[in-house]
Amino acid sequence: MQNFNDLWYYAAVVRHGGFSSAARHLNVAKSMLSRRVRRLEDELGVRLLERASHKIEVTEVGRQFYQRCEAAILEMEAAEEIATSMSAEPRGTITASCLPGLCAEVVGQTIPLFLEAYPKVRIHLIVSTRRYDLVNDHIDIAIHSGLGGPMEADLIVKQIGELPISLVASSEFAERNGLPASPAELADFPTIGFANFANEEPWKLMGPDGAECSIEVHPCVTSNDPHVLLGVASGGCGITLLPDFIVLSKIRSGQLVRVLPEWHGSHRALNMTFLSRRNMLPAVRAFIDFTHARLLRTFRECYHELKQERDGGLHQPKTGVEAMTTRSTVKASCDPTESLCPAPPPYLLGPE
Repeated sequence: MQNFNDLWYYAAVVRHGGFSSAARHLNVAKSMLSRRVRRLEDELGVRLLERASHKIEVTEVGRQFYQRCEAAILEMEAAEEIATSMSAEPRGTITASCLPGLCAEVVGQTIPLFLEAYPKVRIHLIVSTRRYDLVNDHIDIAIHSGLGGPMEADLIVKQIGELPISLVASSEFAERNGLPASPAELADFPTIGFANFANEEPWKLMGPDGAECSIEVHPCVTSNDPHVLLGVASGGCGITLLPDFIVLSKIRSGQLVRVLPEWHGSHRALNMTFLSRRNMLPAVRAFIDFTHARLLRTFRECYHELKQERDGGLHQPKTGVEAMTTRSTVKASCDPTESLCPAPPPYLLGPE
């Protein structure tokens, strides 16, 4: 078995991008680091680093070895922290960011329960779709969609769930214009699209039995803010494609209805991201565990609600849309025997 300190030194060299930077951060001699890493390579019988005069390159085996080293270091640190932090009462200020809509609603409902359990903690919550730099923006925890930051940012990513992306329109729009009976008919309807600029990109949709299609749409309104799109769609201007965590409350109230419910956009992961557990405040660790559990439960419940709705167990509030036919005289609903989404992700099938 290798000397654990050698693994720790090697991981530091990779993490900091070289021997000089790692030596400064660890306050040790560069020559000692180089000697320890060289000894590790000799014992393993593989080359982990390619050394040049001014930089190092991590080999493929070195990259994989680094990832396992980091995991081992985290586990060792977690074990040590368990022993030393049992008597540490969570206190201080936590700065967190989260997505608006259902995500912010759940976090907002969680905070009073958390503060009741940990009264010496203060919380600053930023609700935004912006992707923050946790280090430069001084964010302890970020709840966002998509992937985490780069490896050198030393981030930990915990997946919460997958975000369904649904086609929706207002009840008023549906009653006035009807709804498309197939994805191809979307091109004949006013649409509202997401774009950072005034670009028009096709909507890529997935349907029953793994079907996929790409639809050219020409939105009457585009915006890089999903809440602008939500407001425009709620006002009856057209059909839009938005994450369920933003539109779900308006669907439940009947203000919005699903369009082509058997078709949806690509799912995106909802993640909780935070810096390495190294030197993490007990308050931050407690908030991560507390909030992650409740978000996980909420998205599990939402998934099953959507599945029941799609299977005919639940229905949207009656708005007059149920009796309406589309331009192709096909009822604007799906075959209840069809499944609208893939099998539940593994995180939804585990024990409570």
